[in-house]
Amino acid sequence: KQRQHYSATVSGCMDYIETHLFEKINLEQMAKQLGYASYYLSKRFKQETGKTVNDYIKEEKIERAKLLFTRGDITVNEMSERLAFSSPSYFCAIFKQHTGMLPSEFISLSQAAKGEK
Repeated sequence: KQRQHYSATVSGCMDYIETHLFEKINLEQMAKQLGYASYYLSKRFKQETGKTVNDYIKEEKIERAKLLFTRGDITVNEMSERLAFSSPSYFCAIFKQHTGMLPSEFISLSQAAKGEK
């Protein structure tokens, strides 16, 4: 991904999130791992990206879910578990918030698009 316009601090944060996308990501744990105070990391991330760390994490998880849904046969429950969401209903709510549709609607659309090719 293109990250040249972010500081090493924020790029490191993004790399950590990408590497740990299939786990529950904790800001304090990430900050400790990267050698920063969590309040500093949180503030710096928001200043440079315009997003909170948690919003960025959710966004990245949903982008990965979309990619995985288009590639194969995976259920909403499996995806929710794989991406370490607390529950399938929470995953569905976040997915809808970011895409404007439920995961089941997205899956149907991507399968229909595959059928047209």
